Amino acid sequence: MLLVGARYAVAAEVSLHNSGAAPSFKLRVLHIPLQYLQPSEVKRLIKKAADAKFNAIILAINGMVALNSLPAVIDKAWSKDELRDVAKYTNALGIKVIPEVKLLSHQKLFFAEHFPDLMFDHETYDPNNPAVYKKVLPILDELVELLHPSAIHIGHDEVNGAYQSKTLLGRWKLMLPAVLFTKDVLVIYTHLRSLGVETWMWGDMLLGADEFPDMERSPLNGGAGGYGKKLRIRLPKDIVICDWHYADKQADFPSLRALRSDGFRVLGATYLDKNTMHGFSQYASQNGGDGMIATLWVYPMRKDWETTYQIIRESGAVFNRDFPDEK
Repeated sequence: MLLVGARYAVAAEVSLHNSGAAPSFKLRVLHIPLQYLQPSEVKRLIKKAADAKFNAIILAINGMVALNSLPAVIDKAWSKDELRDVAKYTNALGIKVIPEVKLLSHQKLFFAEHFPDLMFDHETYDPNNPAVYKKVLPILDELVELLHPSAIHIGHDEVNGAYQSKTLLGRWKLMLPAVLFTKDVLVIYTHLRSLGVETWMWGDMLLGADEFPDMERSPLNGGAGGYGKKLRIRLPKDIVICDWHYADKQADFPSLRALRSDGFRVLGATYLDKNTMHGFSQYASQNGGDGMIATLWVYPMRKDWETTYQIIRESGAVFNRDFPDEK
């Protein structure tokens, strides 16, 4: 284990890019998956983000960088030096870098490919196997050593069997019990905290459709026993929850208020839909949201730059405005 300590806590202070009127949100974050992108293309996206007044970038690594501790899953993966160079470029623009490593869920291209004996099912590694953490914790150590981040995003979304019409359990039959989800988060959180690094994670497994019947269902995957509100109660409250909603048309987003009421800091996350972008941003501004995340997902990897730039431009404008305090 690296003895990094609290010297990285200073990095948690957000350096705002561009001066002017006080922005609506303290954190305005762009989420960039690195899949099929070259460093030069990511730098171009980051420059667009700076122009749109984002002040943090989530770089979703997910096997796209050849770390010592993380086998790359694509040919021509980035080198560590290339990742470090992109981070340096981002920091020079006054934007902080938060690496994301998908952990626990969505493991087809990492654990299932390289360590099949460590799997709970075909999408989820097994938190009951101590050998899992001999793989996971060195990844976190290496990222901290390489990038000195104030936070690391650990994924944990869409556990296999929880989300509608997307993935079937298949021959495994049993969805990961919530107690093992909790165990995995606590192991990772405790390790990151010992390094002076915050934990960020997606929030869909903490939210159930029965609790929020008027919201679009796809981000509400915590309906199984032990998930949802019961899971929220068990997790440390200094974890930052990224509450994603991509296609909601309603004005209210009570999932954010519930997460806030349970003690978490919350970042809303949107995608392409303009109604969701505006509605969720306004609700978050008026209900204690700590910031907003714009996600790009498939558009950069498809080289659809027009749509990619549109998301950056429109999200940046919305996230940087002041909403009247109506509630």
